[in-house]
Amino acid sequence: MNIKTGAFMACTLVVGSFSAFAQAPVPYNVRAGHNIIYMDWSANALSTDTVSVSTLDDTKLGTVMATPGKTKQLQLPMDKSINTVKVSYNGDVHVIALQHGMGSGRNR
Repeated sequence: MNIKTGAFMACTLVVGSFSAFAQAPVPYNVRAGHNIIYMDWSANALSTDTVSVSTLDDTKLGTVMATPGKTKQLQLPMDKSINTVKVSYNGDVHVIALQHGMGSGRNR
């Protein structure tokens, strides 16, 4: 193996490992139904973990604190039609489309 090939392979491995780290799983799963967001916390979540939930226009819906291995609920406002939320966890923001449009009865 020549020097160029070795350097290319080393860079590929480094970039690949950073990519895998960046895609690390979060300790929660988000689902929704009947104007409620359900935050399913994995057993390996820390009791100090929290997520902030807001709409795409940055209307804050609430903060959910972790209870490892349990599900927490966040009530959504009845007067809004919410199909997508932003979930902020440890500085990372994830945009999550809710499977069943939440909010007013227009989405049911």
